[in-house]
Amino acid sequence: MFIIILIVVSELDLSPDDHEEFKNVFPVFRGISMLICYIWVLGWNCYTWTKYNVNYKLIFKFDYHYSEVFQILNRAALFTVLHLFMFIWMLALLGPNSSIKEVIDFFPIPVTPFLVWAIFFLYLFFPSKKNFNYRGRYYIWKVMKKTVKSPVIGVNFLTTWITSQILSFMILFRDFQYGICYYIDYLFGNDDPENCANIKGFNLAIFFGLVVAILKCLQKVRMIYDNALNRNMLTLDSIKYVMLIILLFLDMGLGTNEDSTS
Repeated sequence: MFIIILIVVSELDLSPDDHEEFKNVFPVFRGISMLICYIWVLGWNCYTWTKYNVNYKLIFKFDYHYSEVFQILNRAALFTVLHLFMFIWMLALLGPNSSIKEVIDFFPIPVTPFLVWAIFFLYLFFPSKKNFNYRGRYYIWKVMKKTVKSPVIGVNFLTTWITSQILSFMILFRDFQYGICYYIDYLFGNDDPENCANIKGFNLAIFFGLVVAILKCLQKVRMIYDNALNRNMLTLDSIKYVMLIILLFLDMGLGTNEDSTS
């Protein structure tokens, strides 16, 4: 994928660092790239577990709603091809070749990453019960609900694993927040590139991380309550999440103060 992009950049005689518009739209592409890479990693994880006879279907309590390894990798490949196609389209619009631009300029640059995001979310929320592994998608949303309620109803491996995975998406959510700001500015004609790059005041990405970190800490408290034998280890493990919550509170407070004084 990266080799193809390099070839296209060299053929178009394009220097992305010289294009302000490329710098503005790249974080929107980067966010969906991380999601696609995550699907690839999940697929290869399942392949490794299957190869070494790790019964991940029992660990994650799958019934008949799991996907085979080749199905996961096929989905990752389809999203990768779509992402690559739209990224090359965007590079072609930035390139100096006016004849190419005249053919493809019916899709402006901001639309190129938006289509990838839109198709990805369409896959996640597609209402059909016959297509796109409905049972698997329904299972994910059911597990998410259990994860939110886990400090009350009880914590298990699956809910703690899901929370850790969501917490690792904090950087991705920062790009998602940037994308929302980018498209709001695009719709209302705001051409200031610094508006979204330096978000002041309430930071949605930090708030997201704070909520998930609090959930993770509450899960640890429930685990300490339920596991008398391992309370010392669980207490030590929970300290890092308490420190993370404090840091995120400070980060959010500093951002708000900076906005009020500017």
